[in-house]
Amino acid sequence: MRLRKLSFGWTVGTIAVILIASIGFVKAQAPDKIQLAISPQVLDTQVNKGDSISNEFRLTNGSDEAITIVATPKNFTPQGEDGAIDLTTDDTTYSLAKWITVQPQTIIIPAKSTQSFDVDINVPTNAEPGSRFGSVVFATTPPESDSAAAVVSQEIAPVILVTVAGDLVESAEIVDFYPTKSVWSNENEII
Repeated sequence: MRLRKLSFGWTVGTIAVILIASIGFVKAQAPDKIQLAISPQVLDTQVNKGDSISNEFRLTNGSDEAITIVATPKNFTPQGEDGAIDLTTDDTTYSLAKWITVQPQTIIIPAKSTQSFDVDINVPTNAEPGSRFGSVVFATTPPESDSAAAVVSQEIAPVILVTVAGDLVESAEIVDFYPTKSVWSNENEII
């Protein structure tokens, strides 16, 4: 059975599980080098049109060396029907990134220490009711190299879910249904 939601698309729980479990952005680590952790891992909040809310994310550098971090607000969109997502700056119906500001945007975090980042969400007065999905991607800046060797950047991103209050109609329809047995029951009665 495939279920297609017409106006909402994805549930908040589904998206949180996808980002945390499938993508692995909650904890990113390069072998013997960079160790990052983010807290909180999920921000789920309800707002009204025109609201401005402030939150704090704490990024911990568990590494033995200082790292440079660049923080970038991004949207996330579902890709296909297998739970994959895409972190992007492209605008979609459920975009959140353009409402987010983060300070500091670039900073050096010393070894074995934690840095706080202020994340503000400014909801426009003409915002459509419903859910918005986004993140702030915290990416390391690899050291510059004169050689032709490849350099790697690590990223970690908490889930940000914002629901704008207002009249919203959610609906769904069953697109396909393929039963796996020929007899079905309802509350222990065969129908």
